[in-house]
Amino acid sequence: MNGSCNKNKCQKVAIKLAFWLTLAISVWGMFAFSVEPLIIQNTLLAEIFAFDVPGESILFTITTSIVVSYIFYFIVVYLPEKQKRENIRPYLTQTVYTLTREMSSIIGNVSRYAETDNIYNLSKDEFIELVGGIQAGAILVQSQSQSNYEEYQYLNISILNDINELFKGIETLEPYFIYLDTEIVSALVEVRRSRDLIGHSKFLANIHNNKRDKTLKCYAEPLFCLKQMSQVIHKANKSILKNDKKYPINSLEGSHIFDDKKIIDNFLSAYKMQFGEKVDVTVDIKKSFINVSCEAKGKLPVVHQFSNDFRTCTGHVIYLIISKVWRDNLELDKSKLKFSIPLEVEILKE
Repeated sequence: MNGSCNKNKCQKVAIKLAFWLTLAISVWGMFAFSVEPLIIQNTLLAEIFAFDVPGESILFTITTSIVVSYIFYFIVVYLPEKQKRENIRPYLTQTVYTLTREMSSIIGNVSRYAETDNIYNLSKDEFIELVGGIQAGAILVQSQSQSNYEEYQYLNISILNDINELFKGIETLEPYFIYLDTEIVSALVEVRRSRDLIGHSKFLANIHNNKRDKTLKCYAEPLFCLKQMSQVIHKANKSILKNDKKYPINSLEGSHIFDDKKIIDNFLSAYKMQFGEKVDVTVDIKKSFINVSCEAKGKLPVVHQFSNDFRTCTGHVIYLIISKVWRDNLELDKSKLKFSIPLEVEILKE
């Protein structure tokens, strides 16, 4: 990407240099090849502009035409386009910022499941190692639905949906690319046409059926590239479109890597929300799973086993999962259950 940006900058400098050099030579030629005498009688000016060469009239016509064309371009094209660009700049600035925020939100959702509070400053190898180990089926809480139940969504589906929305946002902006700097356009086009982001969409959509790998390992590098692109675009947006908003890292919502004490608190709060404050809940954290037993007066004891992936779930998320299982499986004996991620519930064997 840096090579592409440097190339674009060199091309812009070359075009500007050629533009002004052509204008300067044409203005000089318009006076130098004119058959009219100089208005100001000066020896230095005479040496600069007094030329006697064959075809002066033709050269005068050519240089004069170029100067007139420049004046025509300045009045008819440049000034209206500049005014149009100024009028549309607030929209472009906000839209480009929104796109960078969407990109950072994707990384923000992922970062909650990585053991770091500084994901934006990780090297490529560090990023790939951390993100590559994240469970793609990690559970995110979505907004409240019309049925008054808050639903959950898997991390891989959330990433896929966010990337598709990002692509739609870039496509919406495409008609205005002519008003954007080439550095921003190049970065947006690179994101939109990224073979990694597009090609791995099937992986994200079908990861639950992939028995070999259910982590974000093969998607870690495309996500790192997306992070890099968001920073490049935001930097260009600030320097070129004069956007004074800070880089949108405030889309990060904090890590969900909890210690044992917090994990126990999460499960205690979840079961008390589901079964009431008077229940007796015991949480036992093992090496590869979490055992939860729940007893209430006059009710059969409940014994549930959760895979280690639930360590990243907040108490509210665990409560939503339990309540969903109770709501959607009326005929199921729920006294002994085994939970795993992506969410699967089965009878816990003795």
